[in-house]
Amino acid sequence: MTTLMSWGNSDGIKGRCDDKCHNATGLDCDCMCGGRFHGRARDGSLDKAVRQHWSEIEKKARARAEREGYDITFTNGLPLEKMPLFKPK
Repeated sequence: MTTLMSWGNSDGIKGRCDDKCHNATGLDCDCMCGGRFHGRARDGSLDKAVRQHWSEIEKKARARAEREGYDITFTNGLPLEKMPLFKPK
């Protein structure tokens, strides 16, 4: 399962932006990507969306995490250009 980011506090991880979001078929998304990566793996556009919108998403996710009292962790600390390509299932 590919996880782009996870968030939580001292009680543990509270959520992730992962395959559940990336392969979603429904309209509702409540993860830190704010719907930007929702369902994108199904049409093969996840990699493009991540590369195109990452800095914006990271900034918004950090702000939301701070507002809600969470710490946020991004995929293995890898720079975006070193992240693996995402493939549709």
